Amino acid sequence: MIDLKFHVYSIAGIFLALAIGMIIGNAMNRDTNLTAENSKIMKRYADTVNILKKQLDDSQLQKQQNIRQMDADEAFIASVAEKLNRDSLTGRNITLVSFGKNENVTAGLKKNIEQAGGAVINTVVIKNSFINKPRTEATDKLLAETGQGVIEDTRQLQAKIYGLLAKLISEPGSEELFKAFSKSKIVTMTGDFSAPCDSAVLIIDSTRDIFKDPDSVTRLASSLKNAGVFAAGADSSGKTDTLSVWDNEQIPYADNADSALGAYSVVRILADKQGIYGLNGKTGRTFPDTE
Repeated sequence: MIDLKFHVYSIAGIFLALAIGMIIGNAMNRDTNLTAENSKIMKRYADTVNILKKQLDDSQLQKQQNIRQMDADEAFIASVAEKLNRDSLTGRNITLVSFGKNENVTAGLKKNIEQAGGAVINTVVIKNSFINKPRTEATDKLLAETGQGVIEDTRQLQAKIYGLLAKLISEPGSEELFKAFSKSKIVTMTGDFSAPCDSAVLIIDSTRDIFKDPDSVTRLASSLKNAGVFAAGADSSGKTDTLSVWDNEQIPYADNADSALGAYSVVRILADKQGIYGLNGKTGRTFPDTE
C-alpha cells in the first residue's frame, strides 16, 4: 500500500513537472517576442534622446558664444562710455539709494559716476522689511525720537519717514537725525552725511519677490523732490507693470541699469539728458544721444 502511494506521487510529480515546463516554455517564447518589441521601442527612445542631446549641446555652445559676444560688447560700451561721460559730473555730490540689496548695480553706478568726475558721497540701503511692512516698533521709536508722534496709517508713516530720510540726504550736518536712523536699523548707511547732496539715484530690481510695494519708490522720490534733490531711476528689470513707479513722479530712468549701457544712461540723465531709456518697449530710446 505504501509502495502504491509513492508510485502515485511519482506519476503526479512527472505530470506536474511537465506542466511547469510547458508554462515556462510558453512564457520564455512570449518574453522573446516582448524583448524584440521592447528593443525597437528602446531604440526609438535612444535615437530621440541622442537628437535632443545634440540639440542641447548645440544650444549650450550657442549660449557660450552669445555670452562671450555680450561680454565683449559690454567691455566695448564701458570703454566708450568712460570717454563720453568724462567730466560730465564734475563737482556733483550724489547719493545712491537702493531698495533692498542691489550690490552689483550699485557698484557699477558708483564706478561710472566717479569716472564722470562725480562723487558718490553716501549710499543708503533701505531694508526689505521696511519696504513691505513699514509699521514696526523701530519705526514708531524713530518717529518719537524725531518729534513726529504716532502715525497709524502705514502709508503716511512710510511717507513721513522718507521725508526725514530726504532731509538727511539734502541737508548736511543733521547729526541727531543720522543717529536716529542708525538706531532704527531700517536702513544701512555709509559715507559722509555732513556734505550737501544735489542728486540721488534710486535703485530697484522689481523682478525680486521682496519688492512688493512699488509705491514705496514713489513716496521717496516725491520726498526727495520736495527737498530739492534731483532724482533719477535705475531699474534692472524693465518689467512694464513696475515701470509706472517712475512715471508717477515723472522720474527719468534707465530700465537696464545692470548693464554698461544702462549705467551710461543713468550718468547722462544725471548730467543733462533727462528721459526714459533702456530695452523695454515702453521706454523712449535705448540710450541718450551722445551729442
